[in-house]
Amino acid sequence: MVDGKGHREQTGGNPTGFCCAIRDNDNRIKPVVFVRQNIVLATDGDNAEEVKAALRLLVLLHELGHAEDIVKGVNFNHTSISWP
Repeated sequence: MVDGKGHREQTGGNPTGFCCAIRDNDNRIKPVVFVRQNIVLATDGDNAEEVKAALRLLVLLHELGHAEDIVKGVNFNHTSISWP
């Protein structure tokens, strides 16, 4: 997990994760998923920690979908390591 600092600037909402691609030493494309460790909620109720844990899980599943797209080459250009 990451604290959300240092990656590309996000727009809108409260971004809690992102997925990117790297090229390994054997020139293969590998997806990398980041999930923010510190999530800020609008309110802190009795179940805030459970809500944060559930949100992290949902974000992870969402970003794993992007990772799968990278592996399959869906909406992703493997030659330039970029989205079209």
